[in-house]
Amino acid sequence: MMQFALFVGLAGTTWDAVLSLTRHAEATGWDAACLTDHFMPNTPERVGDSLECLSALAALAAAVPRIRLGTIVLGNTYRHPAVLAKTLTNIDIISGGRLIAGIGGAWQQNEHEAYGIPFYTVAERLARLDEACQVLKMLWTQDRSTFKGRYYQLSDAPASPKPVQQPYPELLVGGGG
Repeated sequence: MMQFALFVGLAGTTWDAVLSLTRHAEATGWDAACLTDHFMPNTPERVGDSLECLSALAALAAAVPRIRLGTIVLGNTYRHPAVLAKTLTNIDIISGGRLIAGIGGAWQQNEHEAYGIPFYTVAERLARLDEACQVLKMLWTQDRSTFKGRYYQLSDAPASPKPVQQPYPELLVGGGG
């Protein structure tokens, strides 16, 4: 079965436009809408509006009742995976189990520089992404998780409530290059 998803950029737009586009996609039979995760345009001047992905996704989860909703893709370096697991769980609950959890290694260097987020080598960003996916899956499937990775650690970390989707939301790993 073929499915169609809409790629929704959050730069240079407004909340009303994003909501309208997503409602239109739902009304016209699209299967999913996935939001980008950037804090600013990828330009030298770094000027222009950019909506924040996870708060927009949570609002869409409550406002758009049928289609699947996701991220294309979250920059792993922007959020600790334990915090991300909690946020994504809440969005999965709000949406009634329609979340697509897209995550990638992060690539937009100007965001890292502007906000003081370390911009690791490609190899380290990918190694961090691997550990982050392990952390997400543990927190989504275990009542308490302990993880001793090179980059992330959990110590008997509780994770409740669980996502609606079992064993966990669809995990989409994105990348290029």
